[in-house]
Amino acid sequence: MFREKLVEWLKRYGPAEVISFVAALLSAQAALGLSGSILVSAFITTWATNFFFYGTLAW
Repeated sequence: MFREKLVEWLKRYGPAEVISFVAALLSAQAALGLSGSILVSAFITTWATNFFFYGTLAW
C-alpha cells in the first residue's frame, strides 16, 4: 500500500519537484550574482520555484 502511494506521488509530483528545485538553484545564483542582495535573491527564488512547480503540474 505504501509503495503504491509512493510511486503514485512520484509520478505525479516528482518531475515538478525536480524542475522547481533546479529552478531554485539557478535563480538563486543568478539573482544573487546580479543584485548582490540576499533579500532580492530570496524573493526571485521563491517566485521561480512556485512558477516552475505549478507550471510543470499545469503542463
